[in-house]
Amino acid sequence: MATERIASLADYGLDPIDETDVPDESTKKKHEVDSKKAREQKLFDLRMKANAGRKHNYQEVSEEDRRSKEPAGAEAKRERDAYQKQKEDDEQRMREEGLDPDKERLLNQSSAEAEWRAKKAKRSDASFGWEQFNTDAEYNSYERRVKSSAQVDAALYDKQREELGADSFYAAPHTNLAYGTTPDVPQSRVDAMADELAKQVAKRGTFSRRRERIEGEYQYHISERNRVYNKKLERAFGKYTTEIRQNLERGTAL
Repeated sequence: MATERIASLADYGLDPIDETDVPDESTKKKHEVDSKKAREQKLFDLRMKANAGRKHNYQEVSEEDRRSKEPAGAEAKRERDAYQKQKEDDEQRMREEGLDPDKERLLNQSSAEAEWRAKKAKRSDASFGWEQFNTDAEYNSYERRVKSSAQVDAALYDKQREELGADSFYAAPHTNLAYGTTPDVPQSRVDAMADELAKQVAKRGTFSRRRERIEGEYQYHISERNRVYNKKLERAFGKYTTEIRQNLERGTAL
C-alpha cells in the first residue's frame, strides 16, 4: 500500500511524504512562542509611538498656552536677547584673539547687508527735536547746498592747478598754505555764493521743527501724564469707543 501510495504521488509530480518534515509538538510550541513575542513586540512599539505622540502633543499645547499668556513682543524680545548675547560672546572671543570687533564685523559684512544698513540710516527721520542738528544732518545739508549752487568750471580748475602746482593745490599735512598768493576768485562765483546764502536765510525764516502735538488739536488731557495715559487708552480701545465718543461730542448719545 505504501509503495502504491508513493508511486501514485510520483505520478502526479508530488514528492513523497517524509515523516521527518512533519513538525513535532516542541517545534509547534516554539513557533507559537516566537509568534507571540513578535506580536507583543509590535504592540509594545505601537504603545511607545502613541506615548511619544501624546507627550509631543502635550508639549505643543503647553507651549501654545504659555505663548498666549505672554505679553505682546515677548518672543521678539527673546530673539533680540539671544542675538545680543551671541554678539557679545563673539566680540569677547575676538578681543581675546587680539582682534577689533568693529573692524571684523565690517570685513565680514556682505554688500547686501551694507547697502541695507546705509538705506536704513538714510531713511531714519532726523527732523525731530535735537536730531535736526546732528552731524549727519549737517553733512546732508552741505551736500545739498553744494549740489544746488556750485558749478565746477573745469577750465578754471585746471588753470589754478597749473599756477599753484600739485603740491600746493592738493592740500596735505606738509603743504605750505601760502596765504595771500592764491589767485582771485571770479565775481560770478562770489555772486553765486551770495545768492546761495540769501536762499538759506530765507529758508530759515520758514523753518519749523516737528512738534509733539499738533497746534489747534482738541485736547483731551489735563496734564502731561494724563496725555500719555490717554494715548495708551486710545491705542488699545480707540476702535471700540470711537462711535461712543462721537455721539457724546455731538450730544446724540442715548
